[in-house]
Amino acid sequence: MEYRILGKNDSEAEISAFVTACNDACEAKFLLAEKKIADVLRTIADSPRLFAQFRGALSGYDRIAEFQKSQTKVGGRSKLAVPQNQSKLMAYVFCLLMEIDSGKRSLREFLDEYFYHTNPTEEYALFASALLVPFRDVTEYVFYNGVESYAEEETVDSTLRETVKSMLQEMNSITNESSLVSMKLKQELFMFARAVESSLTPNRIDLIKPLLTGYKNTVLSCPLRDRLAPYFDKLFRLLTTAEIL
Repeated sequence: MEYRILGKNDSEAEISAFVTACNDACEAKFLLAEKKIADVLRTIADSPRLFAQFRGALSGYDRIAEFQKSQTKVGGRSKLAVPQNQSKLMAYVFCLLMEIDSGKRSLREFLDEYFYHTNPTEEYALFASALLVPFRDVTEYVFYNGVESYAEEETVDSTLRETVKSMLQEMNSITNESSLVSMKLKQELFMFARAVESSLTPNRIDLIKPLLTGYKNTVLSCPLRDRLAPYFDKLFRLLTTAEIL
């Protein structure tokens, strides 16, 4: 059997194919969702480096226990609390996608239970924002930077957290009041804001970098970029100055 060493161009092509497949899956209508999910999984199988990355994340991972742990109830409805750890997040979403692709889990039933909306395409959009977007961004970040570890006792200053929360609320207000942004894009921006805020707690700091990368890309590609970008720049500088990044 002949082996070859992957060069930089090969690696760039692999991660680019994965990100493109994830973007296509995020933007898909419900009727095409399962095919797009299969395409995402195919890019992982076709990439030696991504395949090894997920093999590492899945090593020792208890799929059933972690999913049970993630289930919560909000207002009588079932919700999912996605893991706030790079390796666990990758393994968690990967396992869900594999179950959907294999037919072990019905996508429609899953959406109805955890992302309920009267319109299945809107349900899928919520699913994509909550799971596929962070999955894409964390996987891409780890591809280039590896998994970062933080000490259990590491904490984030409460004053910093309140300042960040205030800035995120201002960005959310601008987004919410705009008629230029679609509901799907608003949901994605709100999701990033919530995820960044929740990451400013012990044992979750390792998600801040990939989350901010995804947040920045979404901000810069939306119609409100001129208004939101200055806030994001201040947010990034604040976290950098605090030596979290």
